[in-house]
Amino acid sequence: MNIQTAMATLGAALILAGAPGLASAADTQAGPIQITSIQPYGFGSSNDAVVDDPMTVQIDFTNQNSAPATEVDFALFSGGVQVAEYQDLGSFAKGVEIKHTFPSETTGNLSATVVKATFADGTTWQNPSVPEVQGSPIVGIVQAENN
Repeated sequence: MNIQTAMATLGAALILAGAPGLASAADTQAGPIQITSIQPYGFGSSNDAVVDDPMTVQIDFTNQNSAPATEVDFALFSGGVQVAEYQDLGSFAKGVEIKHTFPSETTGNLSATVVKATFADGTTWQNPSVPEVQGSPIVGIVQAENN
């Protein structure tokens, strides 16, 4: 094997090794609403002061769009399986972190994604990676003020 073949092989391996990481990072945070944190509470989760609190999940997010968001639809996943759909209504200004709590039936290995966002200027963003929420999603319970 000559040095040119070795360098070409090494270069191809580095490109292939880096590609999945770049793709997954883009997929999880695509769109105008950025989820900054997901915290489970209740039934013995590590975040609880009292073990028998009702099960909830707090989703923290930030609107990156210039127009305020008026509706944000989320899908909640546990272990990669969708377990709930939430709809958060309000006026969510650009750059302000929103912390809202929703009822949950699970506290383990949680992730969430934005399904759809509607803005005050009449525009809507639909996540191309996730089907639109069907039926009646659970409407969020506000735990913290919109700062």
